[in-house]
Amino acid sequence: MQNRHSKTSIFLMEFIVSILLFSIASAVCIQLFVQTHLKSKASVATTHAVVEAQNAAEILRSTAINGNDVLTEMCEIYPLATVSENNVLTIYFDNDFQSCTKDAAIYQEKLTYSYENNLCTLTIFTTKLTDGEEIFSMPVQVYRGDTK
Repeated sequence: MQNRHSKTSIFLMEFIVSILLFSIASAVCIQLFVQTHLKSKASVATTHAVVEAQNAAEILRSTAINGNDVLTEMCEIYPLATVSENNVLTIYFDNDFQSCTKDAAIYQEKLTYSYENNLCTLTIFTTKLTDGEEIFSMPVQVYRGDTK
């Protein structure tokens, strides 16, 4: 009887230890999955920011070659964008990087435009509005040449 009782105690101890080990392993796995999910969301946002910055750079390139006004072209493409007096265009994006109003925005892309000595310069900054974190930035320069 004594022998049977000790075998049962050892079995229960092993069972408890194995449950504890599986619990710790599952907690570590859950943390890894959460961190991976957050990094994936950040990566998607960065990818969208890069694509939007490339779009703006291509608009600058095409308007500079044609001799058109860059900010006017940008406002035609992004009708919800706002332009300040100092040639800063602000475009607001929702969570899916669709152009939206400032109230519904999660991300903002600021484009600062300048033109000196036949050189068009566009500086693009994409930030997340909730925490002000800069997601992506890119300077673009295009030589306009003689526009006679």
